[in-house]
Amino acid sequence: MDDPIPAVLHRGVCVVVVADAILALELLASTRLAQQVQGRVGERALLVRPGRVKAVVEELVRLGHTPRVVGGIESSQPVRPAPPPKPKPVRQFTQKLPRKGSKAWKKLPGYVNYPRP
Repeated sequence: MDDPIPAVLHRGVCVVVVADAILALELLASTRLAQQVQGRVGERALLVRPGRVKAVVEELVRLGHTPRVVGGIESSQPVRPAPPPKPKPVRQFTQKLPRKGSKAWKKLPGYVNYPRP
């Protein structure tokens, strides 16, 4: 019978597990994330440096991923994507219109002088 390989239990370690190995390679290609990664545990698992969990989660959100955090992050604030920018206010017409029937009114574009019956 083969002897089992001894396993080591580490506590307080952050591991990012992705759906497939190609996604793990894409994350390592990102320079910001590659700086935060200590190493690879397997094809789909990345080991994050101690104390860098919040930065990794924020970078994943910035890249458009939706990370699921199990066990919490160092800060008490949840990480959420940045809100979309507020739309610019609509420019309103502020010029006063001339009085109806005046000469200035007749010069407005779209004015048609219909003959009176």
